[in-house]
Amino acid sequence: MNPVPKTPHQGNLFLKIAVVVIITNLSLALGIIFHLKLIFTLAILAVTSIINLGVIYTFLLPLKSLLKFTVKFINGQTNERFNIQTGDEIEELALAFSQINQNLSQTLTKTLREKDLLVSEKNKLATIISSITDGIIVVDLHKKIILANQSALNIIGIPGNEVLKQNLEEIIKLTDKTDRILTSDEYCPISLTPSDTPKKFKPNEPVVLTNKANKKSQIRLTSTSVIGNTQADLGCVLIFHDLTQETALEAMQVDFVSMASHELRTPLTSILGYLNVLAEDGKNNFTTTQKDFVNKILTASQQLAVLVNNLLNVSRVERGAFSISSRPLDWAKTLTQAVDENKLQAAQKNISLELNLPQTLPSVSADPVRMMEVLNNLISNAVNYTPEGGIIKIAAKIGSNEVITMISDNGKGIPKEAIPHLFTKFFRVTYALDTSSNSKGTGLGLYLSKSIVELHHGKIWVESAGINKGSTFYFSLPISTISKLPSNFPNLNSKPLDIPPVSA
Repeated sequence: MNPVPKTPHQGNLFLKIAVVVIITNLSLALGIIFHLKLIFTLAILAVTSIINLGVIYTFLLPLKSLLKFTVKFINGQTNERFNIQTGDEIEELALAFSQINQNLSQTLTKTLREKDLLVSEKNKLATIISSITDGIIVVDLHKKIILANQSALNIIGIPGNEVLKQNLEEIIKLTDKTDRILTSDEYCPISLTPSDTPKKFKPNEPVVLTNKANKKSQIRLTSTSVIGNTQADLGCVLIFHDLTQETALEAMQVDFVSMASHELRTPLTSILGYLNVLAEDGKNNFTTTQKDFVNKILTASQQLAVLVNNLLNVSRVERGAFSISSRPLDWAKTLTQAVDENKLQAAQKNISLELNLPQTLPSVSADPVRMMEVLNNLISNAVNYTPEGGIIKIAAKIGSNEVITMISDNGKGIPKEAIPHLFTKFFRVTYALDTSSNSKGTGLGLYLSKSIVELHHGKIWVESAGINKGSTFYFSLPISTISKLPSNFPNLNSKPLDIPPVSA
């Protein structure tokens, strides 16, 4: 069969179909290629993401651990250990953190131990201060109270929470025996520089403390400034010793001594009167032995009477009832009389009494009876404590508005440590208690002498180079009328007494 010849129209049709097929296949191939590329790209992205996640996880894991460690470190868990092994800077950072943590842990442990020790010492100090019976107050540089123990609070009469940070002068008021108000600059000294020497305040006499409730207490005050760094803000420490109970007890003692002395004085007066009559009547009737017995009894009774009188005078001094009657007194005549009265006692020990007076000596304002007691006591003591064959010198000089009297001996002397206590009640130098001194004193004579001199507005003191080097007692009395002094009277206040030294 013969093929049918193709027409031109059919040829074009086939060409178009072929082209469409080729284009379709080409588009399909291109789509496959595009999808292959997309799949490959996604695969690469997935692999890259997986790799990146691994890398990020490997990097972030130690950082997360480091963050947790840091949080624990901030919260004070210093006993944690941190161990990361990455072989890079993170491992070095972790090691540095671990070392810091270890050092801080050791420092913190040491600090806690020191804190416990400081707290323990602080508690001990607080316990000690609170248990001290004397009142203690500490103020800062502005004199505001920063510490007060319970004893101080009891004296002040104000609770502790109301005292702290209060100005010292607003809490207490101090007055001396003349009712003069003491300022805080006097009783609370402050040293502002470390180079300053500590300033102290320690009056010889008790002071009166008046608190906010107007309650008064007699106290003995000692205060001292605090030397150190001003940044510590410590100004002064005050110590109060409450004398209220002691004063009440002393008043009871004084009352008892006064009552007992009065009760003893009456029978002693009768005994002395009868003994004097007996001694007088027995001059011609008694044997030598009987006379000796009577004289010994009379001497012992006289000594007992002197003791009773001294006790009475002491009780009067303590109560403020000891009075004097001052008048113009010829002091040269009084000294001469005192020397004459003691010559017999001195002669028994072959002791020389020498009186050395200026050509003209003014009168003094004094009580003749009381001052004779002072002179007899001082001269008698000098005789008692001077060995046989010794020398006692009595002299006087004119000072500024006063006459100074001196009684010097070459006797046993006085130890330096005993001098500050010599004029206190019942004090006796240790060596004076032995029998060789022939002294039967009670330790009241010098106390009474000091009280009498001070009642005359004078002063009394003693000097001694030591044991077996003698001693010199001084006392001053005011001149009765300055206008009556001769114009040629020199002022010898600054000149030593012109008497030869007492030889040993």
